[in-house]
Parts: sequence; structure tokens; C-alpha cells
Amino acid sequence: MKGVIDLQKNVRVKLYDIVIFLLYFSVVKVYAVPQVIQQILKIISMGIVASYFLSHSTKSFFNKTIILPCLMLISSVVYFIGGSSNIKILLDGILNASCYCLISACVCYTMKKNMQDHLVEMYYYLTLICCGISIISVFVKAKSANNYGAEVIYVFGNKYATCYLFIFLIGLAYYKFYDFKKKKLKKSILILCFIILALLISYLTRCYTTLVAFGVMLILFFFSGRTIKKIRKFINNPIVAVLLVAVPGMVAMNITAVMQNPFVYKIVTEWFGKTAGLTGRAYIYSNLYNIYARHPFIGYGYNSDIVNIVTEVGNAQNGIMQSLIDYGAIGTIALLAIVYLAFKNSNKKDRYWGFKISFLTFCVCSIVEIPFKYLFFFVVSFLFFSNRDEALINIGENLNEQ
Repeated sequence: MKGVIDLQKNVRVKLYDIVIFLLYFSVVKVYAVPQVIQQILKIISMGIVASYFLSHSTKSFFNKTIILPCLMLISSVVYFIGGSSNIKILLDGILNASCYCLISACVCYTMKKNMQDHLVEMYYYLTLICCGISIISVFVKAKSANNYGAEVIYVFGNKYATCYLFIFLIGLAYYKFYDFKKKKLKKSILILCFIILALLISYLTRCYTTLVAFGVMLILFFFSGRTIKKIRKFINNPIVAVLLVAVPGMVAMNITAVMQNPFVYKIVTEWFGKTAGLTGRAYIYSNLYNIYARHPFIGYGYNSDIVNIVTEVGNAQNGIMQSLIDYGAIGTIALLAIVYLAFKNSNKKDRYWGFKISFLTFCVCSIVEIPFKYLFFFVVSFLFFSNRDEALINIGENLNEQ
């Protein structure tokens, strides 16, 4: 009888490992796979993941963060019903909302089962492998292409998507190796190596946004003193976390005034070799408010091409403004509320400091890019469910749990 129970436990562990593996590659795009096959595999994988969490812990699936994907979905549905989008955009919106829901369900379930260390370990190694493949991909491209713009596609996307993997990896590494007190020096060296590699990849791909962001990360991880301690205490504040998400939008909307500062102008034009218009971003930003004002409450839905239609230049190129355009004020407020609670729940939990630095790094990138996507939400979810006791009280025990 005991052997049967042990066998069942082993099978369950293996099944769970498969589930979190499928979830990972549902949110991390492998561009080497044709898009149609990629979408089919994503839908199948998400179906398996959803079935697992719904059958094992329904209340972990329907946790507090469910409000965000619901509002995301409402934006897509309303915009579609109004006749302003097509079925493809609606399906993209459904998949997007589902991914957010499954990410929070996965982290919530592992916290409830006291298996979060296992989840972090699995995602650490998966991300480490992806980063290793990315390094090879970048060097291969470096030999065959002189243009390292956003249109150059590596194995896991363009230069931004490639660098975001390193941001996620560093947060995972800090959590995973936090308890190795006797090997503290080795842990520091490991994280330092990851940051140096990330800086190198940013430089080789001419991704100057993440170059600056990783520079900030390096300072906060390895420099000490009163000023850094004050900054660390400052970042831990939930209100500050909300501001870190929101303020880059204000910077974008006032980019012309910002560029008039001689120091900023010199950095952008001389150090990074960009134009005063930030490669067309200033023009995009000048149109964003008018775009947002047409649908201020629920937005245009995920993956809407409204910015491209108006400006003929890609997306909003700013994290919070893209959120406002996609999901409106209601969806964006829900995102900010989850960020606030995430930092409140993780207060005084030093092991999660790496995730907070990853969060800050994503926020720095959001000034001129749109990094508030799945890896960012993974980081927020780890912080949100960091308080195990509170998670158990709020979620409760699932009577149908097997």
C-alpha cells in the first residue's frame, strides 16, 4: 500500500513538472518555431495547464489576481463587439488573459503546497538554458548582420525580449541561492556574472535601454553604503512600487521637455548615438494621449494595432501607456493595485529582494519599451504570493483537492 502511495506521489510530481514546463513555454516565445505551430502548441499547452490547476485546486485558480485578466478580457471583448477589431485580435486577447490567469494560478498553487522553491528552481534552469541559447543566437547574428535593431529576431524574439530573459534569470538566481549562507561569495559572483553577461548582450544588440537598466541593477546588488540602503528601503515601499510603474508614462508624455535638458540630450545623442526624437518615439508619444482619450476606461484590447494605425510606427513604446491603451484606466488601476499588494505582502522578506530588483529593472525599461508582459507578471506574482499564511487564509483549502 505504501509503495502505491509513493508511486502516486512520484507520478504527481512528474505531472506537475510537465505542467510548469508547458506553462513556461506558453509565455516564452520560441521564434525558431513557425508562428502557426507555435500558436497551436500554446493553445494545447495552456489547455493542459488549466485542466491541471482546475482539477487540483480550483481556489488557487480563482485567486485575488483574477480581476486583472478578467478586465483584460473585457477590453478585448467590448472592442470586438463594437466592430473595431477582428476575430484574430479577440483570440489574442483571450490567450493573453488566460496566460495571466495561469501564471498567478501556478505561483499561488505552489505557495499553497509549499513548493515555491521547486517552481523557482525549475524556472531558473529553464531560463538559464534559454539565456545560453540567446547568447549563441546573438553571436551568430553578430557575424551575419550589421543591423541590431528591434527588427532583428533572435531565438527568443528581438533584442528586448532576449534581454528580458536575463532580468528574470537574475531575480530567480537571487531567490534560489539566497539560503546558501556559507557560499555567499559564490552566490555574489554568480549573480555578478549574469549581470555582466546581460550587459554584454545589451551592448552587442545595441539595446541601450536594458544596458542602462542592468547598470542600475548592478549598483543596487553590489554597492553598499547609506545612500544605497536608503534607496533599498525606498524601493520596498508599496506606494513607490506603484509610482515606479506609473512615472515612466509621465516621462514619455513629457519627453520633449526632458530632452531639452543638456545632460539628457548629451547622453541620448552622443553616448548612445540616438536622435533627439528617440528613433521616432517622440512622435509616437505626442499622439498617445489622443489615442487613449477615445477609449479611456476599458481601452482597445490586447494586441490592438491602433497605435500603428495612427502613427504608422509600431506600438506605444512605453509600458504604462501601452497598458492604458490596451486595457484602459480600469485595467491599469487593477495592475497597479496588484503591484501595491505584491510589495505589501513581500515586505521585510529579504529573499525576494532579487525579484524586486527585477521589477525595478523592468520599470526602467518601460520608459521607452513595453516590458509589462508575462515575465514581469511572474515577478509580481512571486511577490504577491510571498506571504504563505495570508495566501492560505485568503484562498482557503479546496474541498475537491486530490
